[in-house]
Amino acid sequence: MNFERRECDMAGLLWLIHLESELMMAVASLKVFGSLTEDQRLTFIAGWAGYEYTLYGLEPGAWHSAGYADVASSVREMAACIDQKDWQSGCQQARYELSQME
Repeated sequence: MNFERRECDMAGLLWLIHLESELMMAVASLKVFGSLTEDQRLTFIAGWAGYEYTLYGLEPGAWHSAGYADVASSVREMAACIDQKDWQSGCQQARYELSQME
């Protein structure tokens, strides 16, 4: 694997870890309080996670490590746990925006 690919993969992994962390806080709030706090409504939603995940191309590929694939799977599962429709809407919005850039 060349240096540029590794650097890009590392950036993607770091972004996935960030998404996973934000989603973990949202899931914890849902379990403890039964809803998201006002601050979380703005930034920690499943739609936002789906949008970022799709926009930045964070879906694991054959060249990614097992750890990368695990974190990507965790992000998808947690976001879907919060709201499957929001996750899908975020992904769809990002795909639409990407198609407009082509």
